[in-house]
Amino acid sequence: MSAGRREWASTKRLAPRKTSSGTLYQPIVDPYEIRVLEIKPGSNDDPIHCSLHHCSLEFKEIPREMIYISETSLLKTRHVATPQNKFGLLMNDLTKPIWYTALSYTWGLPVFDMVIKVDGHEKLVTKSLYGALQHLRQPGHSVVLWIEQICIDQDNKEEKAQQIPLMSTIYTRAINTMVWLGEGDADLAAAFDFVKDVPDLIQHSSAIRCPEDFERLCLPHPDSPTWKGVWDLVSRPWFQRLWIYQEVILSRDIILACGGPQKTKTRMSWDIFSGACLTIQEGGITQWLNLKHSMTRVPEHWLIHPSLRSARQTLCYDARDKIYGLLGLIEIKDNWIKINYHDHYTYPSLYHDVVVGLLKRNMAPLKVILNSIDHEPLGGRCPSWVPDWSKPLETTALGYESSTTNVYNVCGAANPQKHPRYPTGYQILGPNNNELHIEGKVFDTITALSEDFTGMQPCPESFAEIFSLLLDETTGKSPSLPGQTYSPRQLRPLGKGKLTMASLESRQPKRTFEEIRVAMRKALRGRRLVRTERGYMGLVPRCARVGDKVGIIKGCWTPFVLRGEGSVGGGGGFYRGGYEGRGS
Repeated sequence: MSAGRREWASTKRLAPRKTSSGTLYQPIVDPYEIRVLEIKPGSNDDPIHCSLHHCSLEFKEIPREMIYISETSLLKTRHVATPQNKFGLLMNDLTKPIWYTALSYTWGLPVFDMVIKVDGHEKLVTKSLYGALQHLRQPGHSVVLWIEQICIDQDNKEEKAQQIPLMSTIYTRAINTMVWLGEGDADLAAAFDFVKDVPDLIQHSSAIRCPEDFERLCLPHPDSPTWKGVWDLVSRPWFQRLWIYQEVILSRDIILACGGPQKTKTRMSWDIFSGACLTIQEGGITQWLNLKHSMTRVPEHWLIHPSLRSARQTLCYDARDKIYGLLGLIEIKDNWIKINYHDHYTYPSLYHDVVVGLLKRNMAPLKVILNSIDHEPLGGRCPSWVPDWSKPLETTALGYESSTTNVYNVCGAANPQKHPRYPTGYQILGPNNNELHIEGKVFDTITALSEDFTGMQPCPESFAEIFSLLLDETTGKSPSLPGQTYSPRQLRPLGKGKLTMASLESRQPKRTFEEIRVAMRKALRGRRLVRTERGYMGLVPRCARVGDKVGIIKGCWTPFVLRGEGSVGGGGGFYRGGYEGRGS
């Protein structure tokens, strides 16, 4: 190559590498350096032999003429079209590219009982990874992969902290991403084939409402093993992993793979799979599928809501990864969230630091953070106003600003004070940032609420109509309650369009009735129905206790159940709710 074509490589100065003889991992010396794993050719039950290669991801865009390509020097992965920036550059010769596939899979139980050979060293891996390597290995040529479990020294905490921020670049530079869903049976293999045809079968049809619709659309009967295979497919543990947020959004070419009977290989492109899932709306995965279509990287103020709230439903081995796993998607200014895997830096400490950082930088409303708390305090020195993102949400929040979900607005339309004590409504104090000072009022009974507070908003007229019908059908009276209202449809003569129980089988009333059932489930899940000292009733998180107080915090949508420090039953806290919420 000419001197001009070697310009970028010649300006790169690498720190000296201290070789560690007798050990598998050679040190990483460059901030943009990663390892990739070359799987040697093999088939069936042959032992798995591999080699590690160091490469750089520092470059942004390199013209094709600057890249030296030699058929004898490349580690072949049999990819066809090669985008200009979909590769790494070998550290021992920065003019030579190396193409790799990023592997996304579920670690499973942390049991490392399968052996592979890497550069002559025995390396223990999980059974899940071993199955993926067997599946991806080719008989006639090498395959190059980036695999977190092997390419990062998991025993080196400093290296993990340095490599995690590169995850977004790793998936962006990969020529494709292979998703390993694990071994499967004949039903799962059939589900792969069936899912490919689903969009064509039902894309122009209305929603399936009864078993007869399956036959009409030439779909398998609901009891068919094919649907069991589809359910097994979308219920695989991979879809619950936290890291798929980053992996799916940043990858451009994704392939799903699983093992089949007699070691057959079943694969499907992500575009086909996501199209089918968006069509049949199964498995609870549409939330991050929609993210795939609408996002690349997001500003840091997006961190709390909805990404962290959604991440609570995902799985990860280390609870700190609920934060670290999102950093590749979020642009963090000043790097104020530090990656630290040392044992003394526990996940409650990390969650506390994140909340303090968000509040002090005015990057997340206090009400959004407090509405994430429906659990007992994290314990130790961690304040009760810090959400535990390691656990799934136990309740559905009853108050948000959006018109579709806002049920409560306890602060009403009251005018704010001209000179509030805290301009933002709160202040974080204390030597360890463990005191949250907020503006609000604690009431010993709910009867202390003023007229300025709007309380619960009216339900839709369609809900009121069906509740009124159910009341009369249950009691046999009309009206069943003083002041009960009736819609014009309820007042019509029988047979002339009058709303009856039979009407609930028709399309619109049935849809409204289903909406009521969903709303009731969301309101009741994880909560208890309680009475106050003055005889009022309310829904509270199940962790609330007798003796807890009810308070209102300025700017928050719902009342909060408050518990004083040192009260019977444990430390202080506050629980979001209607009354609901939590803090101290």
